[in-house]
Amino acid sequence: TQARIRSVKLAKKKLTIKWNKIPGATGYDIYVSTKKNSGYKKVKSVSAKTTSCTITKFNRKKLTKKKYYVYVETKKKVGKKTYKSNGLYAWPSNSSSYIYLS
Repeated sequence: TQARIRSVKLAKKKLTIKWNKIPGATGYDIYVSTKKNSGYKKVKSVSAKTTSCTITKFNRKKLTKKKYYVYVETKKKVGKKTYKSNGLYAWPSNSSSYIYLS
């Protein structure tokens, strides 16, 4: 199951992301893009205990006052294999609702 983002806020060149915890998850990967349907890059990996993070750089550059799209991928490790959720929905940094990625 893909983690459901509760909020994405861009303020003072920091992108703060909060999401709901997924039972059984062993970690989360955070992806960011400046385009709705492409260009997503993994910017951070966090443990299962974490349900928020702050991003200050994207593509090795400080964040500017642009619109960013974010999705959180859920990871679950079973034995030596790691399973990941699909990134079907993204959240714009200037909106409180998600968008479907085509």
